[in-house]
Amino acid sequence: MLGYDMDFGYMEVVSLISSPKYPEKQVGYIETSSLLNENHDFLRLAINTVRNDIIGRNETFQCLALTMVGNIGGREFAESLAPDVQKKNPDVVNVDGWADQMAQLLDERDLGVLTSSMSLLVALVSNQHGDTSDNKSMEHDNVFHSISNA
Repeated sequence: MLGYDMDFGYMEVVSLISSPKYPEKQVGYIETSSLLNENHDFLRLAINTVRNDIIGRNETFQCLALTMVGNIGGREFAESLAPDVQKKNPDVVNVDGWADQMAQLLDERDLGVLTSSMSLLVALVSNQHGDTSDNKSMEHDNVFHSISNA
């Protein structure tokens, strides 16, 4: 906290995430998001609990878990939790029509949606900048064609 390394409280935060009570679980998820980064060893302890919350029926717990995963990010979370998210809602990751959906988001009047859509688009394009494969360049052409026609 405040730029200093911490070496206490991690086990308590992980146990709060495992709690069945909403206030304790909420505090646990908030503190995990603020105390840990994607490279921290204690995240491995939280993955099973996060997976159980994502798979579970309680929509509030699902939101808490997905928000923490989005805030922390990281390859390990993505690799271990992506199949569960896809099983829970298979149409969440629809690769086929993402260019058209991006173009629709750019027509949005809400400034927050528009800003986050542009950030996503810039990140997608900048991450694939060095890739010269034909499929990636066709995807980029489709996105920019859809945006220019929107």
